[in-house]
Amino acid sequence: MTIWNLIKHFSPDANWGDSSKIAGTLLLAMDSIREYSNIPIIINCGYATSGHVKNSFHYKGLACDWHFQGSNKISIPQFMDEHVRIVLEALDQLQLNEFVGLGIYPFWNSPGFHFDVRSYKARWWRDHTGTYKPWKTYGDLDNQVMDAIKQMS
Repeated sequence: MTIWNLIKHFSPDANWGDSSKIAGTLLLAMDSIREYSNIPIIINCGYATSGHVKNSFHYKGLACDWHFQGSNKISIPQFMDEHVRIVLEALDQLQLNEFVGLGIYPFWNSPGFHFDVRSYKARWWRDHTGTYKPWKTYGDLDNQVMDAIKQMS
């Protein structure tokens, strides 16, 4: 039996990279987020050997980039209000909030997330210029993203 036998919503064939190098804790957490949200999740990238920041959790099989199916068809404010809130609620309900890294990417073609099981809390988002910025609360994040949208107009 492998960890994949316990995973309900994903298969090794998704864009995990080398699926044998993906940590079971990441798979279980992502499967739980998918179950909580009841929205299909598209994996953009999992294990990688290049293309990310130095010492990336992707290189250790502890991270994935992903989006909810259909996120390319909603506005950034709707993404913030619906998808980001769902993920934050899921992390809270699953008691993962203090143990994971969560990056918010509202300006991707399909707005989405970086998620990792680093064992401590980290939060950031990337604006339309590619600048990474920290955030502490949903209100803080939402205000920063809405300000970035105003700057674009």
